[in-house]
Amino acid sequence: MNLINNYFERITKSIKSIMKIIDFKILTQLSTLKALGVISSIVIVAVVVSELEPKNVGVYFLTFAIAKVFSLIFSLGSFAAIIPIYASSSEDNANHTISLAVISSLIMASLIIIVINSAFYFIPEDIKLSYWYIPYASFLGAAVTIQTNLFHIFSAQSRLIYATLFQEGTGRNTLLIVLIGSIIIFDKNLLEVKSIIALAIISTFLLVIFGLLNIKFYLNIFKVPLSIAKKFFKLGLNFAPSTAISNGSSHIIEIFINYLFGPVALAAIALGNRVCGVFLFFTQMINLLFVRASKIYFDGRFNELKILYKRCILGSLSSALFLIICYIFFGSSLANDFLGIDQIKNADFAIKAMLLSTIGQSIAIFSLAFLKNTGRYKFILGLDALNLTLALILLSIGFVYGNALIPIIIIVCLRIIRQLLSFIYLEYLLTNQKDS
Repeated sequence: MNLINNYFERITKSIKSIMKIIDFKILTQLSTLKALGVISSIVIVAVVVSELEPKNVGVYFLTFAIAKVFSLIFSLGSFAAIIPIYASSSEDNANHTISLAVISSLIMASLIIIVINSAFYFIPEDIKLSYWYIPYASFLGAAVTIQTNLFHIFSAQSRLIYATLFQEGTGRNTLLIVLIGSIIIFDKNLLEVKSIIALAIISTFLLVIFGLLNIKFYLNIFKVPLSIAKKFFKLGLNFAPSTAISNGSSHIIEIFINYLFGPVALAAIALGNRVCGVFLFFTQMINLLFVRASKIYFDGRFNELKILYKRCILGSLSSALFLIICYIFFGSSLANDFLGIDQIKNADFAIKAMLLSTIGQSIAIFSLAFLKNTGRYKFILGLDALNLTLALILLSIGFVYGNALIPIIIIVCLRIIRQLLSFIYLEYLLTNQKDS
């Protein structure tokens, strides 16, 4: 009984410490925005599953995976350089960094569209028919490239409302559900896989335009001091292998699963990811607060960092466990009825298996974010290269057996291993640090 009381007492202290960082008004706004994003995501998944064949559900998620890979390849890791450079820069240099981040994202987005579509133009017609989604993925990848840089800019500036809008699909999904709703009202028959993907592209570009209108930057790249440009691209290129593998490994694996086990297997995994992502609702918001940890680290305030780290973990884990328990006892049947989980083979198994890695992510998300934001790219590169290599090997072996449950089990196990290693490594780093 005393252990339970102590646990809840620690949770209360963690909540109070988090409340000191932001006021109630901002917390309410963050919660509302995140809730809108989560609800929109769930509704979108329900529409996709109900309106499309299982195969096309897989194609829908495959397009997003390919778009993310395009974005990572062409971005050259530049987005990962934004927070470290901004956190360690003077006010003037930070402003130059913001402008450079915007300019580079616009250039890279243009290159994605030009290069991918130029290459696709020369592909034989019969292949084009089979891979029609590649041009769609190029435009989506271009929009995601700019969105990703804007998210890191707003995070670096501690503009949490905007950062929440640009975090993953929060803002995009909110706009997308409005566009889909308009189509349903006008003519529901227009909803098919191509039109839904096109609406996703439009909603992402609308979000990007909104973001660009709400930051101060210039477009003359020659105004950026050479020293800052060198530092920015040097750090970005150092990050490029690790970011490509770290942020892209899950998408590369999804593409690999699609071609080995089929789009239905990918649809089951993607549905599991979307459902379990809801359980990290508060974790994502707490992680936005944890961005300030990189600034605390560079200032040498390691004791303060350790306290913040532990409290964020406690608050995150508690909230994730609470939501998971609510889902198990009250929400599973409702989710099945609303999302049509039974329509996608093995989707229910994927959700249940991913609950384990979701709990792990509620803890490890802070160590992974901190290692990226403080430039520990060598460790991240090694960790994710190992994860990707093992995934490709194990999936290739699993393909021989032809069981669609195999990729789900492999993904969950590798996620847990990655989470454990990152958590242990950061614990080691913090143990050997003292205030300067």
